[in-house]
Amino acid sequence: MEESKSGEMDAITHFIRENKFSEALAYCEEIELEANSSLDEALKSTQMALYLLLNDLIGARHFWRRLNSDEKLPESSIWRLWQAAKNLWKGEVREFFVSVEPFRSTELSELTYLIEGRVRASQMEKVEKSFRSISVAQLTELLNLDEKETLNCCQREKWRVDFSKSVPMVHVNRADLATKLTSESKMKDIENLSRYVAYFETMKANR
Repeated sequence: MEESKSGEMDAITHFIRENKFSEALAYCEEIELEANSSLDEALKSTQMALYLLLNDLIGARHFWRRLNSDEKLPESSIWRLWQAAKNLWKGEVREFFVSVEPFRSTELSELTYLIEGRVRASQMEKVEKSFRSISVAQLTELLNLDEKETLNCCQREKWRVDFSKSVPMVHVNRADLATKLTSESKMKDIENLSRYVAYFETMKANR
């Protein structure tokens, strides 16, 4: 049995290292469907982490509801990941980073860094759409990085940093923003919004 679980985790790890995250999640769900007993903690945690990485908060919610009550022990790995999912749903990005930080030193470290990277990319996109300029300190807080790492992000995005003022400012490069908002991406945004509205209604109905 242990050998079987080890083989399953090896297969999931292979998918992840090949950047086949959707395939890894589909395999996790297949294991869950065929399981005759409670899932192994590592498998559960990996499955929840993959929902976070793929920004599938609806899937995370339904997965949490499918777990038995004795699998939802406070302070367990799966419980902590569910707190992180709730943080994201509520837009509590700072709290999200606090929730996932302990996983940096666990077997989920690789997925954790990927999830944090996705959330930071989302934060950068929101800044690009909402600001013409923002202080370095504010951006550093939004990204949960130190100042040097934040400045590296600005350099990659070709955002100009002005240190001539008492408060260092980042000037957001919005020149290419219009080309990024293609009709295809707009349709994707609409689709995601519809899913999130449905999820919100589900949450209200189950209060």
